[in-house]
Amino acid sequence: ILCWVCLVFGVIMTAAIYQDIFNISSPISKFLQSPSLNYLTAFNMINNLHKEIRSRRDNADSIFINLYSKVKYFIIEINKELELNDSNFTVKNDFNKGKSVGRVSKTKNMPGEEATDKRPNISIIDRFKIETFNYIHDTCANSLDKQFISNTKLLSDCIC
Repeated sequence: ILCWVCLVFGVIMTAAIYQDIFNISSPISKFLQSPSLNYLTAFNMINNLHKEIRSRRDNADSIFINLYSKVKYFIIEINKELELNDSNFTVKNDFNKGKSVGRVSKTKNMPGEEATDKRPNISIIDRFKIETFNYIHDTCANSLDKQFISNTKLLSDCIC
């Protein structure tokens, strides 16, 4: 039985984004856990992973649209299976149109304040891409920067 939270398109889309990242990072993760670790190979693999994640972030439009269409197809297939099994529910196959993603907090403006705290008026798909897809890729790339890339000198000393 699917949990009710999983019926939300955004949850399935987020899971697909993480699965996509795990697909490219799992070989490196397994290699880093191997008993016969070669530091030079590991360092090169990490650099390649970092470049791949940055590339995916730089080409976010095409990669996001591709992932979006795969998720929509996946949900269509799931709904067919649910219908065959005489299920009482279906999985939504798109974002809720007209509804915003997340809560927008209202803040009081101080006297003389001219800046607004409103979100830009963009589509829900673009907002999801910016606030979820890009955020996840930026976090992964920054984590690799912090843990590995910034320690290039130390790692190169260990290799020799």
